[in-house]
Amino acid sequence: PIIMLSVRGEEDDVVKGLQFGADDYVVKPFSPRQLVARAEAVLRRSDAKVVTASPIQAGDLSLDPLRNEVVRDGEVIAHLTKMECRLLELMMINQNQVLPFDTLIDAIWGPGGGDRMMLKQLIYRVRRKIELQPSQPFYLLTYAGTGYGFDPS
Repeated sequence: PIIMLSVRGEEDDVVKGLQFGADDYVVKPFSPRQLVARAEAVLRRSDAKVVTASPIQAGDLSLDPLRNEVVRDGEVIAHLTKMECRLLELMMINQNQVLPFDTLIDAIWGPGGGDRMMLKQLIYRVRRKIELQPSQPFYLLTYAGTGYGFDPS
């Protein structure tokens, strides 16, 4: 697991840090308790088992949680990080449902381990990997003020 510590807290900086592979991004100054809590959360996630071992099919997408791969029309279209895979797995298992922000945050980072900005960046990263047009998502939909949903159609 990688936790990036930085004095740079602008959204673009956080996005770049997460895109470069960080599992979390902490802006200085921060309390030692916050850093320890975030480190424990990252370690919990890295040791957590996936919900299923078999591929999940939703529409024309298939997710293999053991390989962290997304397949469309028989071809691997994306290799996901563990966190990205966990998010997509939750979304695909609960397809056609709106999952509230806080439900997703707690399921991915644990209670108090994440926030809406971190979730937004994670959704952004997955969209860039699986959507044909990430700026006009087909699969991962935003429900303003409520949460996110997965539409397999």
